[in-house]
Amino acid sequence: MTAILKKHPYLIIIISFLFLIPIIVFCYYFHDHTISEDISKWGAFGDYFGGILNIFLNIVSLIVLSYLTYLIGLQSNEENRKTNILIRKFDAYEVISSKMTSILSALALANTNLKVATHKKNNGLPYNNVAVNEIIEQSRIFHEFYALIATYGERYGHLFNYNFKSIFYEDLIKKADETSKSFEKLIITIYTLEEINNDQSVISDFLKDFQYFIDDLKKELL
Repeated sequence: MTAILKKHPYLIIIISFLFLIPIIVFCYYFHDHTISEDISKWGAFGDYFGGILNIFLNIVSLIVLSYLTYLIGLQSNEENRKTNILIRKFDAYEVISSKMTSILSALALANTNLKVATHKKNNGLPYNNVAVNEIIEQSRIFHEFYALIATYGERYGHLFNYNFKSIFYEDLIKKADETSKSFEKLIITIYTLEEINNDQSVISDFLKDFQYFIDDLKKELL
């Protein structure tokens, strides 16, 4: 109640005026009367003020209660909105951060298959298409990630304060595309038996920037 009055000081004036009304009315009609020594008249005087003031108190209580209910409703809606946004942030963060595990697993498997293919090729040993097919499968993961990171700002940008129009983010998208294309080149190289030249710097730069990106998003969840 005190907080409401401090926030809306004009309510003090209104409530005070309401309490003064019965006194003003009484004084207006009975100002020429002397103070009575009859206790029954004092009882009637008390009933007059008690009855009128009770009505005003009930009205004031109803107004204050209604206003408090309104404020609680606003606060509850705001809290629900913030909670809903936070939950959606966590979901959006999980969508992008979970890709790091998939990417690292894909890189590890692709590098293993690349070493096997390179070893057999350099030693003139026959090798089947199992390694190539597995690298193709890992390449699909990078294609899917590139599609995700390229549209992530449009899909989830309204949930974060992160600047999805920044140069860093645009560069991250480019590096994701370059990493995806490097796997395509790797597949073509193995198929054509040309010299294998897989540029690891492209992938390492991409992983470093991607880690920075998800760390920035994670800060908004704390």
